[in-house]
Amino acid sequence: LMAQAERKLADYLVQSSRPVPVAMVSSFSAAGYVYPWLKLADLTGNREPRPGSILFCGSSEEVVRAVVNGVAELGACPEGVPEEVLDRALATS
Repeated sequence: LMAQAERKLADYLVQSSRPVPVAMVSSFSAAGYVYPWLKLADLTGNREPRPGSILFCGSSEEVVRAVVNGVAELGACPEGVPEEVLDRALATS
């Protein structure tokens, strides 16, 4: 399932005629920037992925909010964070 999702993401990034906005945690974070950036490069077969504008959000929770609010089309955060953020949002609404 994950491999199929990665192929779809790679196809989307490669075929996009414009840069894709990406939300990441911090430029100083290996898990929140370096690793996702390298993963994008690997998926697209390009050592310099062109995500367009990288939005540094400061936390994984803010990455999820950026994607949900349409500020970014793609976000990099640990597994499970999107569900936690959305569950909390639903519980308070």
